[in-house]
Amino acid sequence: MAVKAAVVDSTKLEQKMSKLADTIGDNAEALKDGEKSGEKYQKALDKVAAEAKEVFGENYTEEFIKENLPLFIDWADGVEGSTEKIRNAMIDSMEEAG
Repeated sequence: MAVKAAVVDSTKLEQKMSKLADTIGDNAEALKDGEKSGEKYQKALDKVAAEAKEVFGENYTEEFIKENLPLFIDWADGVEGSTEKIRNAMIDSMEEAG
């Protein structure tokens, strides 16, 4: 049963990661080109941050997303090595927090 639960959890995580990538892709233009104080940019950031929290948990705030936005956009675009860079940013964030 543990293997089945792990497969289900893995599938759910993949679905959440896919949804996050889609959300980043759908909002990439507003995030890249938007005026950081503008409404369009903030709405796009809010959407991405909400999806990221679904994947990574509440520890990853909007500020974390903002600080690492280029990494998330690269990841959504399938840039090689971007997953590892996000992972390292997460580890650094946890070390700073704690």
